[in-house]
Amino acid sequence: MSLPAASREPNRKWARLLMLAFIFIVAGGVLSPASKLLIVLVPFLSFAIALYLHRRHRSYYVGLVCWLFFLTPFLRRLIEFRIQDTTASFVMISPFLACMAGLAIFRDNWSQLLTPALRNILYAASAIAYGTVVGLLSNPKIAAIQDIFGWISPICFALYIYAQREHLGELLSSLRTNFIYGVLVMGLYGICQFFFVPPWDVFWMENSAL
Repeated sequence: MSLPAASREPNRKWARLLMLAFIFIVAGGVLSPASKLLIVLVPFLSFAIALYLHRRHRSYYVGLVCWLFFLTPFLRRLIEFRIQDTTASFVMISPFLACMAGLAIFRDNWSQLLTPALRNILYAASAIAYGTVVGLLSNPKIAAIQDIFGWISPICFALYIYAQREHLGELLSSLRTNFIYGVLVMGLYGICQFFFVPPWDVFWMENSAL
């Protein structure tokens, strides 16, 4: 059920304030001596904010997911540069958790997941479940779990879009807008890297095991 027009704008204001608060917390954490706390705090806040936005503010939720995918690797490098250690990989699950939060849209009617329209999704989920068992048995547990999140989260996001298909135009518009700005920001950063490699990127290249 949609909100009355009179209450929609104040709610959007709260959503904007929540997003700004998240940005300031992350920026302040990176600049503070307590940067290491962000390794756990960012995934927690990403999930909590996504859980709040997914039903009330669809376009903000889509934007949050997009920008977490765009910027989390950059944030990881900043944190590792600040703490002078390459142990911040846990922060990389932030966008995955935000995608998974969208599944809460089904909490009032989980039976929708069994509809014939989603049969192919269930096949994909079954393949991932099989791969999960094989991965956990034959690979380091941490690496396998992180890969599992990477495979599951796109399915969760696709299910969210399916559940909100009545608002498909709004979701696609938000995706398009965020991708345009995201590609612009990442492209400009890539150009800057061509002429000058920031110290956090140098640190990552010298110390990562890749």
